[in-house]
Amino acid sequence: MKDVYVNGTSNSRWNTVNTDGSDTWNSRDILMENWTVVTGDDCIAAKGNTTNLHVKNVTCYGGAGMTIGSVGQYPNSPDYDENIVFEQVRTIDTFNGAYIKTWQGETAGVSSNGDAGGGGSGLIRNITFKDFDMINCSLPLQITQCIYTEDAGACETSKSRYIEDIHFENITATSRYNIAASL
Repeated sequence: MKDVYVNGTSNSRWNTVNTDGSDTWNSRDILMENWTVVTGDDCIAAKGNTTNLHVKNVTCYGGAGMTIGSVGQYPNSPDYDENIVFEQVRTIDTFNGAYIKTWQGETAGVSSNGDAGGGGSGLIRNITFKDFDMINCSLPLQITQCIYTEDAGACETSKSRYIEDIHFENITATSRYNIAASL
């Protein structure tokens, strides 16, 4: 998919969720090139069971940047995200720039934004974030294995989700706060 413009925002006075620019799920062998995305949530997200995704030359306004996950949302349904490259990415006024997220290890019911989840398993492997320029980003680099922990209580991370071979290359960012990364 080349030369795409997405506006995934809402003018509602209510807080909107899941206004992702584009998601992949149960997908493989995809090229996304020359995209502009305006969003309130994930700019482009590789959801569960995405393999061989190449995202290149993207500008993202607002939202949560380039995202892996969330992984482990559903019990008895393993997620595998492998061989994914995000490169030549510019984010402007985003919450995150490069973001990897998994659910807690125990099923926690429904999160505050309506997503059911936690308790699933998975593997995130061989992910590259390359040539990023992030402007006015809250948390440029983030990896969390405890998404929505306010709903789950304690977060168990050791059993069922694994993250390995993550590469950050040629990253520049200005952060709104005094933290550039949470890994």
